[in-house]
Amino acid sequence: LISSLNISNESKVELLACEVSLYQSAMRYFGINKFLFRSQYNLFSIMVNNGGAIRKDDAYRVFDTIKNNSNEVFSDWDLIKYIAYPVSIGLIYEEVDEYKLTPTGRSYVAFMSRNLQLVEELAKL
Repeated sequence: LISSLNISNESKVELLACEVSLYQSAMRYFGINKFLFRSQYNLFSIMVNNGGAIRKDDAYRVFDTIKNNSNEVFSDWDLIKYIAYPVSIGLIYEEVDEYKLTPTGRSYVAFMSRNLQLVEELAKL
């Protein structure tokens, strides 16, 4: 298939490297989606729209709203537990007074925004 493109070998290698990278990213993101909540993705979207970060006090307010609307699902949770998974897999990190998206987190949100059917498949919490 790639041999039919009529491009140089160097271009073929570059194209294949890009394809492998995209495939690896997609596989990682599919794995993330098995455990991520829709509300966490929504939090990341808020962060993207805010320069890639959210102040901690704003994050607490967002989480409190989610917690209050969750019908007791998050009754024993706090913000730290809520963001533990995204932090542990490298989507976000903590700074002194805010949480920030990592480059991987930004890439994840961009990928998901281009694949809205995947956003709809996230756990509805």
